[in-house]
Amino acid sequence: MDRDVKGLGLVLKKREAGERDVVLTIFSPSLSLLEAREYGTRKGGKGPKVPLYAEGTFSLYSRGDGKGYSLKDVDILSLHEEILSSYELTTYAALVSEMTIRGKDYSPEVYSLVSASLDRMSAYPDPRRVLIYFLVRYLDIFGTLGDFSSCPICHRMYASDEVAYFNFSERIATCKACSDRDGMLLPPSARAFLKRTLEVGIDKGLSFGLSDVMRDRILSYLLRTLSLSWPGRLEVLEGGFFDDWL
Repeated sequence: MDRDVKGLGLVLKKREAGERDVVLTIFSPSLSLLEAREYGTRKGGKGPKVPLYAEGTFSLYSRGDGKGYSLKDVDILSLHEEILSSYELTTYAALVSEMTIRGKDYSPEVYSLVSASLDRMSAYPDPRRVLIYFLVRYLDIFGTLGDFSSCPICHRMYASDEVAYFNFSERIATCKACSDRDGMLLPPSARAFLKRTLEVGIDKGLSFGLSDVMRDRILSYLLRTLSLSWPGRLEVLEGGFFDDWL
């Protein structure tokens, strides 16, 4: 069996292993989620020293017997180095990473979403807008977002001036009559914005007009939806940075 493998991937996590090595958690659309060990890179070794959130084509060696992979080489496509220069960006990227790892959907569709989101976080002047786009698209794929055209419980179409609420039992956005939780609502313009965002690609979605006040309201609603609907802990949400949004 050929133990050499190669594929496109993104580094979503790094951890130290022993005194000399680093283990990379790599998300690849062709290889799924895997761990690859960088040997000796912490002690001046000659390995590639791949940074967190880097995207590239990875050359790996399968160690067999379920022992994971060794990193042989990588052809870097994007370092996303701007992310690591900002605590805000680092936190947003960490949330994207943790959701991707724990969500266990390693499909090409999710890879494209994660890759595009990290690309735009590195370059777009308003990273909160990028995080909104990621959360909307990922929660829709994950099945916990709801429908901003009609109520998913009673199936009634929303009126153009109708507010969306939230049903905790079903963990999705609903109309007011089907809501069972106070304090979570989306004004008509915010609901329309999310509906349109789900219909387009990331660059078109980022081009829609949105005030800072409405942006923050939408982000708060999505983060609260995430905290209420995610099946387990998300350490990034518990780290304190998002407390004002929750």
